[in-house]
Amino acid sequence: MRILLKRLFKMIIGYGAVQWAGPFISLLFTKIITQIASPADYGSAGLIYAFVTGVAAFALYTVPSALTAHYNDNDDPTWKRRMAGSALLCGVVFGFIVGAILFLFAPQITPLITRDATDTSLLQLSSPLVLMLVCSAMFVSTSQVAMRVRWGMLFSLTAIAASILSNVVLIVVFHLAAIGIVVAPIVSSTAICLMALLVARPLFGRPTRASLVLLLRSSIWLLPTAISLWILNSSDRLFLAQVVDKASIGHYEIAVKIASLLGVLMSPLYSAITPLALSLQHDPLVKDRYVALARYLVGTALAASLLLGLFSTEILLVLTRAEYLPAAPYVGLLTYVHVITAIGGMLTVNQMANKRLMQLGLIMVAGAVTNLILNAILIPWQGVWGAASATVIGMAVPVLLNYLESRRRRALPYPMRIFMLAIFAQIIILWIGSWVPSMYFPARIGIKLLIFLMLPVAFIGLGLISRMELQQGKLFIESRFKTAFSR
Repeated sequence: MRILLKRLFKMIIGYGAVQWAGPFISLLFTKIITQIASPADYGSAGLIYAFVTGVAAFALYTVPSALTAHYNDNDDPTWKRRMAGSALLCGVVFGFIVGAILFLFAPQITPLITRDATDTSLLQLSSPLVLMLVCSAMFVSTSQVAMRVRWGMLFSLTAIAASILSNVVLIVVFHLAAIGIVVAPIVSSTAICLMALLVARPLFGRPTRASLVLLLRSSIWLLPTAISLWILNSSDRLFLAQVVDKASIGHYEIAVKIASLLGVLMSPLYSAITPLALSLQHDPLVKDRYVALARYLVGTALAASLLLGLFSTEILLVLTRAEYLPAAPYVGLLTYVHVITAIGGMLTVNQMANKRLMQLGLIMVAGAVTNLILNAILIPWQGVWGAASATVIGMAVPVLLNYLESRRRRALPYPMRIFMLAIFAQIIILWIGSWVPSMYFPARIGIKLLIFLMLPVAFIGLGLISRMELQQGKLFIESRFKTAFSR
């Protein structure tokens, strides 16, 4: 287990560099953006960006996921290069077609998204993001499945430089807040693609018909999952746009942004664990490994969720201005989207390892249908609260169905009871934190940090983290520090 933790830690650091770079820079510029843009303007840009990135999921999810599922089917390097080259070709074609459709039909699509035809140019400006997101995702995904961890640092530096340059020019110099929100990711993704073309070319071989057919066949089974993810991530905005004003949507967008910090934190874990877990699929102890990795995922997600929920008001005070403070109550609930994703993470990996891609698609469709129904019922009734609740429940349905299927087949001894008890304990601790009164800012922070320390105690008591794992983690950290200081 110590060797597994060592490999996981190394991969997280490498993947975290590239995946934290863009969101980290975006977070730094949130203060500037919210000083320039009103909640209504922020809502318009958020609607456009959410729609475009949601549409990009059609290609973003299916092709990289198909590559991840099949890359390690054969140890032959030629096989892997052909699979990577074929996946890149698929991604480029899909991304170009979808982006072109968005650009050409923007006048017809925009009023359906924002109810404001003046936002058409913003959607047209965003259309290249689809192609750039798909291409950068393909390069990063291929590097991940090929275990080229160090390239993550290089991609990170590239993304940081491009993000800083685009944000400074567009937002600080020209005060183009809405344009900066949608254009900066295009610049960052393009920079990653250019750098990857220089360093990652050896991973990509000539596409072959057999590889294309295999990837496309798998992508078809994954397409319902991609559509479902689009619905889960974007449909609530479209419903909200018909019910509430843009300022309320702006509050929801900033709450989603703060809650998504948990997703940003977890993304390197997923990027590291997925290829690592798939590489262990032939290990005789694979089930025990999967369950251990699942506990690490859930524990990390719950801890980060509690931090964001406890300090949502303080985070908004630092990153925004008074107009955005109504977003604070939504943050805690929205973080459970990522907690639920963590709970289902290893169940999904197990399904991918067993090539049960159709099963994954069907359960995601069930979640999307649930989300649409709840959006139609709850949003007209509860507004933003209804959108947040529908999203969380919609994300929970696929995980529940996946768990029931896994339990029926006895494929994975998943500790769901421990996970539910840990969530319950976390909710109680968050509730206790909500009673902290207004007081001197440092004192308020200190009290909330003390309340947060109740969570690891609960984890140990419930068995989410074993004492042996604590000892192994302590020894691993001590060895890292000794190695660092001995140089």
